[in-house]
Amino acid sequence: MQHGRVGVAVLAAVGVVAVVACGSTRPVVRPPPPRAAPDVSGTWDWDVEERNDDGDTRVEREVWHLSQKGRDIEGYYDRVLTVHSGDGRPFECYQNTRYEKFTRFRISGSIEGALVRLRETSYETRPDPCDRGRRSMTAYVGHLEGGTITLRWSPAGQQVLRRRADAIVGGPPDTMASVTQKPRPPAASIAGLWRWEWRSIDANGDERTAREDWQLRQREGRVSGTVDRTVRVVSGTGVAFSCSQRPEKVVVMRYALSGEVSGRRVELTELTQSQLAGSPCTVDPSPLASHEGEIGIEEMVLSTSSANGERHVLRRISPQTGE
Repeated sequence: MQHGRVGVAVLAAVGVVAVVACGSTRPVVRPPPPRAAPDVSGTWDWDVEERNDDGDTRVEREVWHLSQKGRDIEGYYDRVLTVHSGDGRPFECYQNTRYEKFTRFRISGSIEGALVRLRETSYETRPDPCDRGRRSMTAYVGHLEGGTITLRWSPAGQQVLRRRADAIVGGPPDTMASVTQKPRPPAASIAGLWRWEWRSIDANGDERTAREDWQLRQREGRVSGTVDRTVRVVSGTGVAFSCSQRPEKVVVMRYALSGEVSGRRVELTELTQSQLAGSPCTVDPSPLASHEGEIGIEEMVLSTSSANGERHVLRRISPQTGE
């Protein structure tokens, strides 16, 4: 009897092993890993360069900053249009062979799968006397594929945004409000000699050339200096001017000014004016004016508060060498 119980136990154990062994041969089915949800957060770039019918070169660049939360998308993009003269002649309004326009567009939209819908909700432009700053706003339908978003808009527009490799994904988009809360940027260097020149022919046929030499000093954000304006007028008929007894006259005026620089922005105000040379000849008197604009490396673009809204593009001749 004892041997019989042992045999039964052995058979039972063998049966369990057999069941386990049979069970281990069944294939293990694992569920597929979940697919990552599409995310457009980050920085995207687009640019194009083309030549128009006048031979001018147009370079347009856009940098898109997008942030996605769930299906909702918010952000903005900066558009910079730079135009270079094709024939070397200055553009009439800008008095230069190159000009630049800047616009910031606010963006809102959504994403569903690879389908992206975006629309421009508002925009901001920099002050520009040659541009009223009016912009139309656009709605886009796009397709996200890898590192690109292909955007289309009515009637037949299309552009491809490319994700910037070093962009920080998921960061909040920068805004004009947040920019103003950042520490004030260091003042750009404005000290030294700047020059502006212009030539025109008036209604009487007289040729007028003007040159302004801006000698500026800077201490941190404060600016002071003088502007020497030399105006030469040549008679179009050859008749002598009564003040000079010659068919030309030259008058030199000096303006003292002061102002301040914040980052690359500058504001200057004329304080006094006096005539240095050319008496008894004079030029058309003009009231003291104020100027504001942006400082570049080689150029400074100033808009003037005068009635005709003059715009000066000054070229840097030499930097300040000492106090």
